[in-house]
Formats: sequence, structure tokens, C-alpha cells
Amino acid sequence: MSRVNIKEAYAKLNAQEKETISSIHKVLADIKDFPERYENPVQLIEDLEFSLQGLWKFPRDANYHTHFLEIKDCTCGRLDNLDRLGYGRVINGGCIWHGTKES
Repeated sequence: MSRVNIKEAYAKLNAQEKETISSIHKVLADIKDFPERYENPVQLIEDLEFSLQGLWKFPRDANYHTHFLEIKDCTCGRLDNLDRLGYGRVINGGCIWHGTKES
């Protein structure tokens, strides 16, 4: 994916899109801070990140998602994942949210 000028992309959004993006970020903040309130917070975060990509008119690609790293008590390597942005995720097998039950 080529570099995106976020200011230019934001300027192209209409008022409703901007408000929806803001609302989604508020919901994401709650999910990340209080994941125990949600039945499947990991999937909900994933779905909302795809929604954000659509609203911004970016390609929908999970390899560019970052909010999953901010869920409370996630132990997946933040810097490792940010370094690999666009190329796949680095998941800690012992992470309570993203790891495997066998780990």
C-alpha cells in the first residue's frame, strides 16, 4: 500500500463520515479499555477496523490493523507488529486475547 496523506484523506470526507469515524473511535476506546464487557472483543475490534478502512476509503486489509494491540492485557509485541505493518501479525501464543488456548 502506498503512503497516505492523512490530512488530504480527511479533507475528502464528508461531515457524516467524519462523525461516524469519531463515534467508532469512541466505541473502540471502550472495547480496548473494558474488553470483559464484550462477548468477543477481538472480533468486534477487527470488524470496526474494517469499517474504519471503508470509511476512509482505504483498502480493507487486516495487515494494516493496529487497534488489536491496544486491548487491555494484550501481550503481543507492539513494536514487532508496528514494524511489520502491512506484512502480517506477530502474535504471542500466551496472549489472553490473541494466543492459542494450547499455549
